[in-house]
Amino acid sequence: MASSKKKKEKQRRPWLFPAIVLFLLVLLAVCHRPLARLYFVKEYGEEIGDCSETYDVSEDLICGVIWTESHFDPTAVSSAGSCGLMQLKPSTFAEMRSRMELTTDASVFSPEENIRCGTFYLRYLYDMFGDWDTALAAYNAGLGNVSKWLQDPAYSEDGKTLSTIPFPETEQYLKKVHFAEKLYNYLYGYQKKEV
Repeated sequence: MASSKKKKEKQRRPWLFPAIVLFLLVLLAVCHRPLARLYFVKEYGEEIGDCSETYDVSEDLICGVIWTESHFDPTAVSSAGSCGLMQLKPSTFAEMRSRMELTTDASVFSPEENIRCGTFYLRYLYDMFGDWDTALAAYNAGLGNVSKWLQDPAYSEDGKTLSTIPFPETEQYLKKVHFAEKLYNYLYGYQKKEV
């Protein structure tokens, strides 16, 4: 009986291990910045800087998305078929390249092209919704889902911003991106751009 009670308690606290890991990472970052930079790497700084300036998206937000999506692995492929640093589906990659009027061939796995298209896509979503959290939710859950949520008073009080996110994965995604964004700002000193 006592064994099954302990088992049930463990099942009710799936957040405990990630919370401990998060705490340790924050402690590491605060206590030893150079050591934290080994885990929170910042590669492709020139490409990120160029895209930040071109599309007016903060470098720390771009790094937060890349870290959350792929941990800076340009060869990453998700179970949903998303590829590269910013985890773009090949169809989204092609659509963004078309919107940017890029005509040369490029691979979704090219770090430079993936960052360019991913940042353009973030900006595209921000311009569509006018809110970074809503744009990030659409980046993760899809444009169609977020558009539906904004029309539902249970999820949006004003039809422009989300008061509730019905997908737990997307809600966690926003938290992870913002956590990483703040850490990159702390570790590398990026300045957040106000839009």
